[in-house]
Amino acid sequence: NVEEGVVHFGEGMLQVDSLIASLPPAESAVLLLSGSDPSQVEAALALAAKGGLAAGQSPQGCYDPAAAKALSARGGMVATPAELATRLASHWSG
Repeated sequence: NVEEGVVHFGEGMLQVDSLIASLPPAESAVLLLSGSDPSQVEAALALAAKGGLAAGQSPQGCYDPAAAKALSARGGMVATPAELATRLASHWSG
């Protein structure tokens, strides 16, 4: 759960879209790695539109690239795991 920008463990089913929407965009990133649920692409892109970082693992090397392909089709960034790490680090280094 996220309350007032603080993530904590809670009881019940995880509602990923609600969790992503609750994150403080300027301080958050969503990485859609191999096997991620494509239904999370919309929430990730909404976070990115507010200043967060949304990126996916490039389909090459993924055992399940569905989310990355959906993200890429919507104009989202996809990259290798090493490139994702670099992008993640540089997102807040300036």
